[in-house]
Amino acid sequence: MYEDIQSKLHDQEHFYQEINNKLQVQEMFHKSVMERMDSQDIATQKIADQLNSLRQTLVDKLETAISSIDSKYKQTLHYLSGSMIGLKERIIQKAPVENENNEVKKVEVTQE
Repeated sequence: MYEDIQSKLHDQEHFYQEINNKLQVQEMFHKSVMERMDSQDIATQKIADQLNSLRQTLVDKLETAISSIDSKYKQTLHYLSGSMIGLKERIIQKAPVENENNEVKKVEVTQE
């Protein structure tokens, strides 16, 4: 009976070692998966930041383009309204350009 119990304890110890080895392998796998997920999160955050930066740049460029188009449209309307009245000289006001004196530049166009 003693030998039987000892044999069962030996078998149980052997099973315990196998389970322990498998748990260690599973723990290593779990760690590697977690590291990959962390690196994926970092990459995702980096891409999100780049997209936000790109979006902001695009918005800024569009605002500049819209402002420029609006300014040119107003200049064209001003020029055309002056030609319909029959003015020989017209002053076309450009969009305000900030310089050292913060003055608005004007260009005088003469009609010949």
